[in-house]
Amino acid sequence: MSHKENRSNSLLGLKDKIQYLSDKCSLQWLGYVFTPVPTPLFKRLFWLATITACCACSAVVLRGALALYTTDAVSYSVETDYLEWDTPFPALTMCEEANPTWIKKYLAQNSLPATLATFSQEVSFRSVKFCRSCVSCEMGKTCVQNFLELVNGIRRKCDELLTDCWWDGKPFPCCERFHPIATEFGTCFVFNSRWTGDEAIINRHTGLPSLEFSATQSINIWIHSPDDMITIASENILGFCGTLHRITDFEVTLKAEQTISDVSVQLLSPSNRDCLFAHERPEFANLWPFARYSYSACIMYSRAFVQAEVCNCTHHFMPQIGNIPKCDFDGLVCLHKAKKEDLSTEQYQCPMACEEVIYTDIHVACPRQSSNVPEELLHRGTRGRMSLASHPSLRVRRQAIRELLGLVAVVLRGALALYTTEAVSYSVETDYLEWDTPFPALTVCEEANPTWIKKYLAQFHPITTEFGTCFVFNSRWTGDEAIININRHTGLPSLVFSATQSINIWIHSPDDMITIASENILGFCGTLHRITDFEVTLKAEQTISDVSVQLLSPSNRDCLFAHERPEFADLWPFARYSYSACIMYSRAFVQAEVCNCTHHFMPQIGNIPKCDFDGLVCLHKAKKEDLSTEQYQCPMACEEVIYTDIHVACPRQSSNVPEELLRRGTRGRMSLASHPSLRVRRQAIRELLGLVVDVGGVIGVFFGASLLSFLEVIYILFIRRYT
Repeated sequence: MSHKENRSNSLLGLKDKIQYLSDKCSLQWLGYVFTPVPTPLFKRLFWLATITACCACSAVVLRGALALYTTDAVSYSVETDYLEWDTPFPALTMCEEANPTWIKKYLAQNSLPATLATFSQEVSFRSVKFCRSCVSCEMGKTCVQNFLELVNGIRRKCDELLTDCWWDGKPFPCCERFHPIATEFGTCFVFNSRWTGDEAIINRHTGLPSLEFSATQSINIWIHSPDDMITIASENILGFCGTLHRITDFEVTLKAEQTISDVSVQLLSPSNRDCLFAHERPEFANLWPFARYSYSACIMYSRAFVQAEVCNCTHHFMPQIGNIPKCDFDGLVCLHKAKKEDLSTEQYQCPMACEEVIYTDIHVACPRQSSNVPEELLHRGTRGRMSLASHPSLRVRRQAIRELLGLVAVVLRGALALYTTEAVSYSVETDYLEWDTPFPALTVCEEANPTWIKKYLAQFHPITTEFGTCFVFNSRWTGDEAIININRHTGLPSLVFSATQSINIWIHSPDDMITIASENILGFCGTLHRITDFEVTLKAEQTISDVSVQLLSPSNRDCLFAHERPEFADLWPFARYSYSACIMYSRAFVQAEVCNCTHHFMPQIGNIPKCDFDGLVCLHKAKKEDLSTEQYQCPMACEEVIYTDIHVACPRQSSNVPEELLRRGTRGRMSLASHPSLRVRRQAIRELLGLVVDVGGVIGVFFGASLLSFLEVIYILFIRRYT
């Protein structure tokens, strides 16, 4: 058989296979193009062109899915639905500062040579170096073999460091909540650490509690997440205020930045998500000694393990790692002589934690009194106060974009997720050049003499609050014409005011009104006594909503626009919606349900009367749970601005006040630190076309129908008859 005949037979065989495939295969479009039945050329070309176009479109879609599957497995989204968030209160670790005077006194009391002072300090209080004096010392005179007895005797106990403590203004025995914890600095004492079984959670129901403490000795402090432990490598956000010498007034105000992980992230392997959950362990940590995982614990483990590799022991302040012994005197000499690169932990890559909270200080002060100290302060010692400036209004969620089901799951998951999860997503914008930002509103209340307020604050407009008639600057509740917007063309203006009487002030969004439940970001500086120099610098965090969000129902987007009303508010008295207005309405409505009247400071709700004397008695006698507004769930506003203070000061002059200041009174100044460079946009991820796409996907998967099926019907009914 010739080569030409073989080639002809091969082509005929291929043709037969294609025709057989077109007749038997469930892919109907093959039959339209390759059927052996006599078929008009137009029909074959029509379906060939249609199929080619569909292949091109599907290639574009699948290429995106393939890219999603072959790149990062985790994405990050921003959330601003903050009303029900729980935030861990920061942990505070306190370690004793080395005191050479006390060390010499201890040696004298125990009939030990004074020449041990340097050695005793180096083994009792860890520094960057391990033990400099161990290298060249005279045993029994300037150093000893059994140094742990010195350490245990020199280090003070909790009740020798702390005297008085307060949580949320209520006193408590310090050592009941400051628990001992092992650190690289020795045994320290920590408040609110998960490593000691504590966890104080705050939210918008608990308010903003603060921790206060008094210490009679010089101490070192670290503020950190409850999941972290302190190591030599730990960053101290307090800077030089991390060391509090005796008789120091310490105050810090913090901001919390929280990252949480979606349930889907746990389905990924640790190598794909690049983080570990609390119940997981690093791959290299075969002797992991801790009950949970955190990045700082991994760093401490790595440092201890490297010490064991170099010197066959770990520093006596390190945690117990398996059966590895603690270093004796010779071990300390080995650690001190080891080169820096020998003790490097670069070969151990510690993953970050999948869920964490980072705290940054927005105000910290630690003035020390070192001369002419009153007897009262000598007895009191150092006084410290730690608090959060405000509840978080933004957090980051880690989500899985690639799961174990692989590429097929990536293609099919989208349709299912859209209708089983939220309809709104959040994105971050940074094109800030043309943004307009509302200047914050300032509400001033003075109960004793409202006539004086009207006289001296004529530029402030009266507004109804739960504190009575107050006066507000730059509020939408007194007319949109009063709103001041700032941008990069207007610069950064400031508001300066003087008051000759004591006043209470709130700084808030122009959309908000003040209620009893309102959080005052100024803390104790919210009350300005006479002759106070008040100054606050603010940061604005803005959330806006895309036009597509308005197409969603309020129940799907979980927020309301200014022109909308809550479902339960049949007697809504206000011209616009805001979360704070909804809270005030709820509080007034509950009062009416219990006592058939509302407090005389409340806004008018329909025809509900204001309380007379008997009504006030009824409100006072009502139980707290009777006046609870939990049954009324107020949605957040779809567009809002939240202000946080990054610097606030309110020093008061109460003695030897010059005549000029007596005439001037209190002076206040409010400004923004900078224009915002980041804002959050709320967007709809479930649109009207979504249902059509999802239904089409389900029909295609389970019934084999597609766009081609509909085109086939159109062809048979309308085109075939003419061809």
